[in-house]
Amino acid sequence: MGSTKVKIPPKKTITLSSLIARRLARKGGVDEPFAWESREYLRKLYMGKDITFKVDYTVPSIGQEFGSVFLSDKNVALMVVSKGWVKVQVGEQGQQKGDASPFLTELLHLEEQAKQQGLGRWTRSVQEICSLGSCWLWCPYEACCSAVTK
Repeated sequence: MGSTKVKIPPKKTITLSSLIARRLARKGGVDEPFAWESREYLRKLYMGKDITFKVDYTVPSIGQEFGSVFLSDKNVALMVVSKGWVKVQVGEQGQQKGDASPFLTELLHLEEQAKQQGLGRWTRSVQEICSLGSCWLWCPYEACCSAVTK
């Protein structure tokens, strides 16, 4: 009988095309609003699951590949935008013509829906923000956080 040892593919980093996410802090810093929640949403979504990806474009000056990632037949970028965790990036400086997600129109539509519904980073109320439990790190609402020890 032959060996059925499964070979683990090499690590690959792909940045989702045309999206901007809030950044997690480096050691000792403070996360940007909704960075942790966005990361956790993605982690729970794909951790331990098979994904496929397609590189949409590369930016050689920063050595980064941007692409579309799929979990089964579902586009991860569309899912994360529809939940309001990321912002769609359109025509930033330094981008070459054609350097955008092939799903840009749909991403913009879903972002507008998330904004209208007040989802994720587009939340509108103090109660919604505080319900996330991390508002004390960055909350601009004095009344909301006055009871929380910083």
